[in-house]
Amino acid sequence: MSKIAIDVIVLPPEDIMDKAIEINKQFSDDSIKLNKENCLPHIYLCMGVIEKEKLSEVENIVGNISRQFSELSLNITEINSQHVCFEVNNEILQKLHEELMTNLSTYLSYDATLEMFFSPPEIVEKTLFWVNTYRNTSFENFYPHITLGISKLENHKMNINFIASKIAICHLGNYCTCRKILTSFNLS
Repeated sequence: MSKIAIDVIVLPPEDIMDKAIEINKQFSDDSIKLNKENCLPHIYLCMGVIEKEKLSEVENIVGNISRQFSELSLNITEINSQHVCFEVNNEILQKLHEELMTNLSTYLSYDATLEMFFSPPEIVEKTLFWVNTYRNTSFENFYPHITLGISKLENHKMNINFIASKIAICHLGNYCTCRKILTSFNLS
């Protein structure tokens, strides 16, 4: 059986993607090069490894869950220097995360190997660690955010409201980037 490393994400609207990409461009030597084609700014909801032959079943589950949720009214509360990300605050994200993790639990495994990722670029070992330990950072440890890169930046309080209306299943790449959208769903 062939496996693939995936994540289920919230795609932010264009203006929020643009803000994330703009900040990322300031990191000249960053290993993550955000863009709107093959390294998408996003909010993780669920991550793991699935058997490729089960992708359509996973798509059906994610589609059904997507229809149960309205567009998400989200807020970026700050730039976090420790995680180099926009922190996103919303209780509905927690509920959506838990629904996906619970309903996909029989399909997800946490045994990622290098060949399960979208490449190039070459996958670093830390990427495997993040996927293989994702379940430990789920449920009460869920931390909704939009990764900006791996370079250094300062904490900065923010208050940016936005509406997100799309969930996607993506093939993971290096540093758990969203390298390829496999399918997407509009929230009701």
